Amino acid sequence: MRGDLNVVRTAQATMRGDLNVVRTTQANMQTNQTGMQTTLADVRTSQRGMERTLADVQTTLAEHGATLDDHGTKLGLLTRICAQSSNRLRGPGTSIAFCIVPFLDDSLPTVPIPDPNGGPQPVRPALPAILNVHAIRSMSGANLRLYIQGYYGPDQNVPHMLQARRALVADAVGCTVEL
Repeated sequence: MRGDLNVVRTAQATMRGDLNVVRTTQANMQTNQTGMQTTLADVRTSQRGMERTLADVQTTLAEHGATLDDHGTKLGLLTRICAQSSNRLRGPGTSIAFCIVPFLDDSLPTVPIPDPNGGPQPVRPALPAILNVHAIRSMSGANLRLYIQGYYGPDQNVPHMLQARRALVADAVGCTVEL
């Protein structure tokens, strides 16, 4: 019986040791959990800070985007005015060719606008360059219409008479010579 008692005591001692290991493991797990909760709180704080920073960046970009849009509009207008003013000094454009005046949307009339959907036909074909008064005088009614819509906007009332169309286009490009 003494042998059995020693076996029971040894088993109890082993169980106490195992219980201490379990308690130590449990304490370590609680410490790790507390550490992870602290780390998670730090991550959430960092995330809120990054969200605020991102919001600030987005606001700044929006402000600068508006500024860039405004500068782009002003640059397009300035380009048109400079080309028109230069053309006014060139007479009929035969000695020194006219400058190409960009349309209201800042596109060049001599460059086609491709179909945004990838279709084979451009939205607007390349128009003949207006390099002198003769180009305006010989231009077709259809091309004059496209020039008028490009310079004055798509809602512009286009005259039926070719001479009136030519006068609008001549004024838009800065041609001062009698048509």
